[in-house]
Amino acid sequence: MKSSMALTMLIILLVAGRVCCNDTTGTVTQPDCEIPKCLISYLQTQAASLQSLKRDLESTKKQLQQASSGQWPPGHYCILASGACPAGFTRSQGHLRALSQFAASASYITPVKFGDSRIQCHGRCGQYGQWIGDLYMAACCK
Repeated sequence: MKSSMALTMLIILLVAGRVCCNDTTGTVTQPDCEIPKCLISYLQTQAASLQSLKRDLESTKKQLQQASSGQWPPGHYCILASGACPAGFTRSQGHLRALSQFAASASYITPVKFGDSRIQCHGRCGQYGQWIGDLYMAACCK
């Protein structure tokens, strides 16, 4: 990583028209060489962005380790249920049946099941006039 960073610095210096390094180690060979202020500012901004990305990466790694070890992040939230709820979660479920809809076509209702939740037609689609849709929700909350 160090050598690629030094190589990048060398390229930036070459582009700026001020060659101050003689190799990819970043060794300054001309102590009186001036680096343009705009380049210094740019490099400082890039260094700050790199530090921010490193912090974000570490945070993401920690969350991934928690998730892969079966630990859930702290806080109050719900996840869709699919079978038993994880430890520390409480199951909640409910439904809306015979929802009034404009039409019983695929443009207005697409049956789908996701975990223990589902969207479907009420009876056979269109059997009860405008009372077409059913929505069943199951969640695990903490």
